[in-house]
Amino acid sequence: MAQIVQFFTGILLMLLGFFVCISVVSGVFSSVRADEYKADVIVEIEDSNFNAQVMEHCKKQAEEAGYDLTVTPCEYDADGDLSLAEVILSYSYEVPLLGIEEKKQLRGVAR
Repeated sequence: MAQIVQFFTGILLMLLGFFVCISVVSGVFSSVRADEYKADVIVEIEDSNFNAQVMEHCKKQAEEAGYDLTVTPCEYDADGDLSLAEVILSYSYEVPLLGIEEKKQLRGVAR
């Protein structure tokens, strides 16, 4: 009888560990997706030569995707054209099973 209880306790602990691992991996994937999104936004801004309409469009797309995007113009060249912008992407990092919910930021520079 004791072996049956130990067996089912072991199975229960393994399942609990499995679900905790899956939950943590889910949080890591959300971080990876946010990092890739930030990189895509930087490329799009650079390819548009810092077009203000493209930056606004990126902000709207980020909002639709559940992110908060801030693009701050930082540097202008001799002709008065924008040549550097800081990109800040805020996203939510969640591991529901462990009760972890944090707002995180990723920063990048479009050159």
